[in-house]
Amino acid sequence: MPRPLEQRHRTERLIQQIRYAVVLLCLGLTVTLTGGPGGRLWIVSGLMVVNVLVTERLLRRPATPRGLTAAGLTSFSLDAFATVLILMAVSQDPTDPVVALTPLLALQGALRWQVVGGLVGGLLGGGVAGAWLVTTYGAALDGLPPPQHLVSQVVSVLLVSLLVGAVVRQLDRAQQRAQHALELSPELILTVDDHDRIRSANAAAERLLGISPTDLIGRTWASLVVGEDERSLAGSRPSTGEPEQHALRHGDGSTVWLELSVRREPTDQLSYVVARDVTARRAAEHERSVSEQRYRALFSRNLDAVFGLDVDGSIVDINPAGIELFLRRREELVGSSVLGLIETSYRDEARVAIGAALSGTAQGLEVLLTPPDGTTSHADFDLLPIVVDGRVVGVYGMARDVTDRKRREAYLEYRASHDLLTGLANRSRLYQEIEERRAAGAAVGVLFLDLDAFKPVNDSFGHGIGDQVLVTVARRLQTTVRDTDLVCRLAGDEFCILLSPCDPTTLQHLGERAAWVVAQPIALEAATVRVEVSIGAAMARSQDTTDTLLARADAAMYTVKEHRKLAHGEPAPPVLFAT
Repeated sequence: MPRPLEQRHRTERLIQQIRYAVVLLCLGLTVTLTGGPGGRLWIVSGLMVVNVLVTERLLRRPATPRGLTAAGLTSFSLDAFATVLILMAVSQDPTDPVVALTPLLALQGALRWQVVGGLVGGLLGGGVAGAWLVTTYGAALDGLPPPQHLVSQVVSVLLVSLLVGAVVRQLDRAQQRAQHALELSPELILTVDDHDRIRSANAAAERLLGISPTDLIGRTWASLVVGEDERSLAGSRPSTGEPEQHALRHGDGSTVWLELSVRREPTDQLSYVVARDVTARRAAEHERSVSEQRYRALFSRNLDAVFGLDVDGSIVDINPAGIELFLRRREELVGSSVLGLIETSYRDEARVAIGAALSGTAQGLEVLLTPPDGTTSHADFDLLPIVVDGRVVGVYGMARDVTDRKRREAYLEYRASHDLLTGLANRSRLYQEIEERRAAGAAVGVLFLDLDAFKPVNDSFGHGIGDQVLVTVARRLQTTVRDTDLVCRLAGDEFCILLSPCDPTTLQHLGERAAWVVAQPIALEAATVRVEVSIGAAMARSQDTTDTLLARADAAMYTVKEHRKLAHGEPAPPVLFAT
């Protein structure tokens, strides 16, 4: 998680303040040790002063990631160089406290770059401290420092630096998490001092007040208050945290109502404010009485059935249209469960829908009603949650009779998939069934049938008799097939039988039976007629489409028909398999 730019700038500023103190200390020690200008200590002090001035100049510029990185690396490098020069200048006494500069160098890295900086700074500071100890012991005692002393000096600098880096990282992360939560909060969060001036504001200020947090900081609370509302958040306000509503001036000049929770912290001399927008809620409360009257008028005059349900699903109110829809008296309906008005097989779905509406989600469903007169009727239900102060307290139901619409839909659906004369499936239904059964992996076969000598029947007796013949043929074909098979009328005197599951033997057997059944005399009121049928059979192959499958069976049927014409009455096979 990268550190925010503002936080990095604060860290650099803190290190700069420590650097100021160190520079003053070094200047004082330089004057004390040297008595005046001259020598390496004065050069080092001058270098540190230059570092302070350069760093200060960099920090006064607008903060950018590159600029802060440059300031940090430059100042750290100069501090490290200055520390080395100081230790080189004061390297005669191993007890000299000047070695304390090395932990400061390590801590600077930890503060700036956390664990990585603590590691680098600790290694650098510990290494410089160890080298200084070796040098000073050699100069003062002509020997090496005790190993345990040398190791403890180096390791202690490294460990302290790593520990500080880890602590800084944890603090940074905690601060960033708190800052993210503050910025993402939909509620306005402010701090206001004892002089009623706003000290901080989160990003919600832009959304709630139309004023950016930057522009809000420094303004007085009174400058936001509208009318004679309480003008101050400071003073004797009790720290109860109980919410209060205040009218505030929006950036566009309009008025917004905020519900405030305020807590005063005397030790910080600040008031902490959490505010949420209640403008819409107040408007809703203002309109509630008006809308209730409006609702009652719409409720009683609505052409749809409108009823209210409590959390148990019982009817608490119903309009005249509802009484007419359910065919019961108002006294019977109020207090009864709405599920008792619905046909049994639809009740589970209705119970689930009511539960979902009580959970806050609008629902729509279709049910079958069972009026007391023994009839049934279809109705569309819309179920809407009744929400009061953010809590669902019941359900509004709206219902309308859709029985006529259902009948029209059923009729249109029937027409789309059936032949109206014979009641058989039509070509569209045949195609759909073939494709579905083949997709399911079933073996599929078809018989393509065309009536012979049907035109003379139409010519001799008229189309009315011809239609009766077609209806009779359709009924006979239906008696020859299995429950899994489908008889279709394609057009005119063309029929098709879909067999599935199927094999060639079954296809042959059913085709012969269909030919025999159709050939039986048909006794009608006007006359007794007789027609025969030519049949082509085909089993679906893997490469076949529905069109090619039917085309193969159709071609086989025409071969049978042509054979009969050319043979001049000689018997022909009733069923011919397509190649």
